[in-house]
Amino acid sequence: MEEMPQDQRLLMICYKFPPMHSISCRRTGALYSAFQRHFGAVRVISTTNRHLLASDAQVAAAADIYDAPTRDYRTVIQGRTGKPASASEGLKQSWLGNLGLKLQASFPTLYWLGEGGRRYQRNAVNFGAQLVRSTGITHLFSSFPPYADHCIAYRLKRAFPHLVWIADFRDLHIDPTQNNLMFRRYQRRVNRRILHHADIVTTVSEGLAEHLRALHHNVFVVRNGLTLRPADAQPYKKFTIAYTGSMFQDKRRPEPLLQAIADGLQQGVLAREDLSVVYAGKDGEVWRDKMKQFGLEDLLQEKGVVAPEAAREIQQRAHLNLLLTYSTSSLKGNLTGKLYDYLEAGRPIIALINGPHDPELAAVVEGAQAGTIFDHTTPPEDLLRFIESLYTGWKRTGRVAWTGDRAFLASLQWEEIVDRFIEQAGVSQTWRAHV
Repeated sequence: MEEMPQDQRLLMICYKFPPMHSISCRRTGALYSAFQRHFGAVRVISTTNRHLLASDAQVAAAADIYDAPTRDYRTVIQGRTGKPASASEGLKQSWLGNLGLKLQASFPTLYWLGEGGRRYQRNAVNFGAQLVRSTGITHLFSSFPPYADHCIAYRLKRAFPHLVWIADFRDLHIDPTQNNLMFRRYQRRVNRRILHHADIVTTVSEGLAEHLRALHHNVFVVRNGLTLRPADAQPYKKFTIAYTGSMFQDKRRPEPLLQAIADGLQQGVLAREDLSVVYAGKDGEVWRDKMKQFGLEDLLQEKGVVAPEAAREIQQRAHLNLLLTYSTSSLKGNLTGKLYDYLEAGRPIIALINGPHDPELAAVVEGAQAGTIFDHTTPPEDLLRFIESLYTGWKRTGRVAWTGDRAFLASLQWEEIVDRFIEQAGVSQTWRAHV
């Protein structure tokens, strides 16, 4: 592990940060903890919305955190209604909803309409400048989404050129599989202009890194990591397949699984009274419709939106956790945060890829010996045989065995991942070169 001098200090710009309840906060919070091993001090600028939006009671917040006063669409909607400011799948697919989402995700309107907004950016830049001057900040870290965090870091880097700026991307702003932006060529130009000032760009997978290398010359993969913990929840009494989280328009498709269950019931290799499908999330209507299409609506247990600790319990109690993702010929490596939640849960994973085989996803799931991956070329009978094998073992023993490759899982822990990044990227040497 590279030893970082204690005179090097990091400032993280993270709208999404614990204890806010968001899967994005798993990454920023874990990086904050892991960075403590490498910097003399780590400080965070986040948003006052952290105290308005739902929180994860089991996750501690950072000690050195400064909340930039914010008034964006989340402040307005959450403060007025008390309900999460997230768009339903129906709204996302409507003409008006789609236009609104494009405007809030695109330059220049994201300055005013996106998460954070102008007030957050202005206040965060002021806080950041004060901290750089008063505490000797040497490094910056910002993470997308939202893009407001990169805009803040960009302005600080311009004002203090000695700072080493690490620009992190949990997702792609310019996604080749989505029509989610206005004027895509203009978005690319703005991205390139902003990232020109970053010293290092990081992202969660090699598939995303391929696209970011068209915008920046120094891109590193810093995958999401694990915090291993014992899985001590009692399994459900019925053979249960669980999915926790959101659907993503038509990108995530559980239909192959539902077809396999329906076929198994028809063939008599599965018994209806033994089965349950648990869904926790905001898209219950989507799941009700899909289950009804296959005559399985009586198997659905809909939990609605649940607290993070309840989601973790569902994942640990399930006999099989369902991972839905997608890939195309132009984009692979969709290693969602949910994948790592499932690995931590210690239960078998069935991953359905809406698209061609994703070797990067396979390397993680199969490397951990955590489950099986099926893509759009998989014969339906293969999917049924996999479910049947787990179900038959459960009928015989009352449990579904899961061992996992412990050594492989240990290599996915956050400390290991950050140690490798600091060493490979030469983060300390980069600062020395600046000064």
